[in-house]
Formats: sequence, structure tokens, C-alpha cells
Amino acid sequence: MLQPKRQRSGVGVIVRIIVMALLVFSFIAIVIVTAITLLTGDTLAGSPAVIRPQPGPTPTVAPLAAVTPRPRSN
Repeated sequence: MLQPKRQRSGVGVIVRIIVMALLVFSFIAIVIVTAITLLTGDTLAGSPAVIRPQPGPTPTVAPLAAVTPRPRSN
């Protein structure tokens, strides 16, 4: 027969919630720092970023379409 599920201890649930909150917080922080770096061209420390924003039109997917393999016709 089926056994009833054992209740998790209160401490285990709290630890799991804290770990998940830290993971979510760190992910959000990484996204924000990356967005600031890409938009401003400078890191938060003030040094130039590796990729600098270039003025002008935004590239399109047309160059990708030129190298996309087409299905073979038999």
C-alpha cells in the first residue's frame, strides 16, 4: 500500500527557500550588471567594456540567411 509522505522538517524548508532566494537574487544581479555594461559600454568599475556600443543601424538577420544551409533536393 501507499505510505503517507513524511513531512519535511521546518529547518529544511527554510534552508531550501533561502538557497532559492539567493539563486534568484544572483541571477537578477547578473542580468542587471550585463545590461548596464552593454548599454553604457563601461563596466560598473569604470573601465571600458570589451564590447563598445557602435552608432548606426542595428544589424539584421540578412547576413545569417546568406550562410544558412538550404535543404537538399533529391
